[in-house]
Amino acid sequence: MEYIDVDSLSDLPILGMGQRYFDTIGGDKAYRCFIISEKPENNSSSAENKTVANSGIEPIFENKGIVIYQDTTYPLPGFYRIAPAKDYKSFDEIDPITYQRLMYIIYNIKKLTRIELTTYHIHVIYEEKVNLSYSLHLLLLPMANAKKINELDINSYLKFFSVADNYHKSIELNKTLRELITKWELYKKDNAFSDLLNNNLQ
Repeated sequence: MEYIDVDSLSDLPILGMGQRYFDTIGGDKAYRCFIISEKPENNSSSAENKTVANSGIEPIFENKGIVIYQDTTYPLPGFYRIAPAKDYKSFDEIDPITYQRLMYIIYNIKKLTRIELTTYHIHVIYEEKVNLSYSLHLLLLPMANAKKINELDINSYLKFFSVADNYHKSIELNKTLRELITKWELYKKDNAFSDLLNNNLQ
């Protein structure tokens, strides 16, 4: 997969028609930016999810078509994307079982980070985009101090966390979260919840 390593996203050259960058923190410089198509490849896995799989970013959780991984652009420790592996463009397109599993997994991640890491404030943000090569996802945005969403300048907040100062902190937190997910038996809980939903909704 073709990519360009840059110190700043503003250094990226302009691409041709039908292409876009998918930027990920890390690489030989601050960012490794993969060149992907703007057109959706199929209806089974988004171009973004495939790129994450090729970027070396290891998910903190991946089970039965749902994945959680460090946000690829902003190295804010604890800033995670949770998404279905299947390509969806709108929240109402998700099947009821996957929808309820997403909420259940977020509930458990929130609970274990509050109890184990004393992270009390996390905004859960739903994001979908018009571009057909994007797939919807939810963002878990940790906050040191609680703020109403209308009082938060999200762009400035995220840019405050530089790659140089926070990349390794993010990687260490990812490792800690994987260990906590194992300790809390989230895979076992998710499988049991999934079986319960399948037995009652199908």
